[in-house]
Amino acid sequence: MQMFWASLWVYNLALTTTKISILVQYIRIFPPRHFRCACYAMLCIVITCGLWGVFGNVFICFPINFFWDKSVRDGRCMNDYIVWFTTAGLNIAQDVIILFLPLPVIRSLQISRSQKKGLITMLALGARYVQDLDYQCF
Repeated sequence: MQMFWASLWVYNLALTTTKISILVQYIRIFPPRHFRCACYAMLCIVITCGLWGVFGNVFICFPINFFWDKSVRDGRCMNDYIVWFTTAGLNIAQDVIILFLPLPVIRSLQISRSQKKGLITMLALGARYVQDLDYQCF
């Protein structure tokens, strides 16, 4: 049970850092001011929900070891299903918003329709193409 407890908050931490990296990459790629403001707002939401998810799972029981050892006196836990389903719902909503966030900017690009479809598909699949002066990486 100790490993399960640790996996809960490590999982939330990994999800949060992944979403933060995607949003920071969006800010780096797309220059429109309104889009950047939307990314910064979403970044604040992701960080806030991520902190809630991590700390909510770390301190779901008091004392902490009551999570895996129910014999601890005066121990109590929050309703774990409410915490986990709320966190899951927030993560799904954030994922959908992050997925659809760049679509209006991509639609406004002056490129062919097939290139727009390819770019949307690439972003939807999580693929990225990085090109630097010295190397190319797919």
